[in-house]
Amino acid sequence: MLLISIAQFGVQIGLFSEADADEEENTGGLHEISPNMRLTAWSQIGEGHYDPSQTKISQLRDPLYRYIHRVLSNSLN
Repeated sequence: MLLISIAQFGVQIGLFSEADADEEENTGGLHEISPNMRLTAWSQIGEGHYDPSQTKISQLRDPLYRYIHRVLSNSLN
């Protein structure tokens, strides 16, 4: 089984550069984000209105994001 850190995963999928991988915001785990930041992020990657209880994976524009969502949701359970 291949194990990689969150920082390594972020570099591999292009979330941040290798130089930024060791920064606390990229290695510190999950962070609470404001509702405004969630809406802004959703407008960049999804379609339609963002509602955490109603939004479906099929509303993600990029198939790569749908794949990443599936990988993460299956590996974090």
